[in-house]
Amino acid sequence: MAATASELRRIYSNLFGEPGNPDSLETLKRALNDVDRDVQGSREHADRLLTALNEGENPGLTFTQLECLRNVLSAKAFAPLVPAVEHSPETAADLIRLYKSLFAEPDLAHLRALQQAVFDYDRFGTEPKRLAVLALLRDLNPHGAWSDAHIGALDALLVRDITFKYIAPFQVTIDTW
Repeated sequence: MAATASELRRIYSNLFGEPGNPDSLETLKRALNDVDRDVQGSREHADRLLTALNEGENPGLTFTQLECLRNVLSAKAFAPLVPAVEHSPETAADLIRLYKSLFAEPDLAHLRALQQAVFDYDRFGTEPKRLAVLALLRDLNPHGAWSDAHIGALDALLVRDITFKYIAPFQVTIDTW
């Protein structure tokens, strides 16, 4: 059985819960790199970490979900959005603060608004649509140095990369997945 949207949301909230401390993310990335469908037991470390991030309950991510999560956390196209050691501590902390505010709301209103704005930007490609995405990022974390690199990564993640649908903790009505 695949992890539910509420389990994914809890995992992401806990994964990005500590500004300035991307260690749990790096540990999870390493564990996900070891996951191999053809090697029995290769997912055990990742499962233990995800269970801890899901507050002690095994979320039961499928191999597909584990592979998609690995892709999202390690693909170059998404790098501007991943609070990894490759970024400065300040940039990583800004990204973690962004995710904390995105997942803090029970109805995920800001997350849905950001996804809608990115879809609109992808569809129309106008300057006002680009500025709308930047404005939402600034509303969510005014201290972040948000740029077109972030918009491009959001577009790749939310619109262009179909694999993200397997690990998204939300959906919006215009989702074309």
